[in-house]
Amino acid sequence: MRNIINLTPHTLNVHTHGEVLNIPASGSLARVASEYFKLKYTADYGVDLFTCVYGEVEGLPPYRPSSNTLYVVSGIVKSAVPNRPDVVSPGQLIRDENGKPVGCKGLRR
Repeated sequence: MRNIINLTPHTLNVHTHGEVLNIPASGSLARVASEYFKLKYTADYGVDLFTCVYGEVEGLPPYRPSSNTLYVVSGIVKSAVPNRPDVVSPGQLIRDENGKPVGCKGLRR
């Protein structure tokens, strides 16, 4: 069985095989650097508009082909490293009656 390390800031409640696997936050975070730039003010909308430029992934251990570890990261971090087979993100969200996420269906590779 693989070792699963949660690099998000909260416990993940992963629904799989009819059970719920709780994966606690590891205390380490993987993030994508981002920089926001204010665009020209558009009076039509009445709010400032920004664009975001994404940079390097931070806090993700280097890939080791022989490792028996999966790293769970946010969807945006996973999108930034699409060719890393050891990196996954939460699967389809499960929400409560108020729309608050309470878990996910499996993990997304």
